Amino acid sequence: MIVCNGQVLAQAKQFDLQDVQTIAATIDLDDVKSYRASIPSLGVQTALMRQKDSLQTMLFEEDVSIGRRETSDGSFPKTSQEIKLTYHSSEEECCMGPACWMWDYLRRSGASGFFLPLSGGADSSATAAIVGCMCVLVYNSAKEDCTSQIAADCRRICDKEEDATWVPKSPQDFANRIFHTSYMGTLNSSEATDSRARRVSEAIGSYHIPIKIDGIIAVFLTLCFTYLNIRPKFQSQGGTIQEDIALQNIQGCAWLLHTFSRNYSLS
Repeated sequence: MIVCNGQVLAQAKQFDLQDVQTIAATIDLDDVKSYRASIPSLGVQTALMRQKDSLQTMLFEEDVSIGRRETSDGSFPKTSQEIKLTYHSSEEECCMGPACWMWDYLRRSGASGFFLPLSGGADSSATAAIVGCMCVLVYNSAKEDCTSQIAADCRRICDKEEDATWVPKSPQDFANRIFHTSYMGTLNSSEATDSRARRVSEAIGSYHIPIKIDGIIAVFLTLCFTYLNIRPKFQSQGGTIQEDIALQNIQGCAWLLHTFSRNYSLS
């Protein structure tokens, strides 16, 4: 921030993808002198400092500022006006902070995007929202300056380096290129969670694929019965809380195994 005489004249972005931000403001040094002179305590302090000969004064034969403040037409530039200090809400901070970090990780790691199992629940939906926020920040910055480093990184990640002016058409267009989501449903999944996952994906613009993972879960349950001689049940089916949690964890392992098998050749 640039503050003069208690007034905020310029404020940088609290969350930004640029490595460095530069802000500027025009102030009148005479206003600063007048403001300080209007505060009696400062005048007393200055007088005491001079009495102790601890304040050195430098005299110039001419005003070194003359000619430097003038614009091309010979006039003096107008001083910057006070602006209202803006704050982000707690929800915006929780979203934009991680979004900036994720973009920095994405452009530095050499990866081509993110994959998220989108269940429609609070945790995965919040994670998807953070990636969506990142896509908005990247799109706005690239659109503002297609020659910036952010735009160049965006083209590299999207494999569009041959077009030096290419930028995504929208945040959703960018998300569709770098963000893949999947609803990994089972027989125990509800239409409500499937619908929520689909609507979140559509709002963000991710490349979304719904799949069924009942076969993988059946393998885990077979192993459980073969070696432990038990058949765990959900609480709604008469099982214990421990069995319910174990079955939820099995579904989590199932999507992990499915993702691994799609990306690597298992032998």
